[in-house]
Amino acid sequence: MYPYYILRQKTIHRINKTKIHSTFSRMELINCGFIMVIKYDYWVHRIVCLSWLWIFVSTFFIEYMY
Repeated sequence: MYPYYILRQKTIHRINKTKIHSTFSRMELINCGFIMVIKYDYWVHRIVCLSWLWIFVSTFFIEYMY
């Protein structure tokens, strides 16, 4: 009785997992563009921040050197 119950729970869990996976893949297809935009935006943000930091540091060093 006990192992059967565990097996049943596992199969139910597996079914739920596959259901969730299928819905997730569907959502991924819908949200793929949004995710790419977010990633691109994040990289652009990082590059901009780094460039601003570099400009600030370089100007500071120029001011300090001369």
